Amino acid sequence: MKTLQSQLLLPKLALFWLLIFTVLRVIFLLYYHRLLQAEVVPFIEVLMVFPAAFWLDISTIGYLLILPFILLTAATLSQSRFPLKVIRYYSLIMIVLYVLLALGETGLYA
Repeated sequence: MKTLQSQLLLPKLALFWLLIFTVLRVIFLLYYHRLLQAEVVPFIEVLMVFPAAFWLDISTIGYLLILPFILLTAATLSQSRFPLKVIRYYSLIMIVLYVLLALGETGLYA
């Protein structure tokens, strides 16, 4: 396995997860836009959701990347590409589960 590819995989995954969390947070805020306006929540306060959630997102990303880190280490040591396939499927499953969970909880707050 290419060393540069393996060194960049975890940071790419982390940025990808951060993007997913941000996009789903925007969807949540857009879904409740009228409610936020009705409650007269200042726009600055709505924007403060993003920095407030940043460290929680980083923590969640850390937990999500434990298995890919272990598999990537195994792939580097064994020169096998199989762990990379497992990482791909794991990521896909986690993305689907998280998106379903996030969209489902969006409807709960109505």
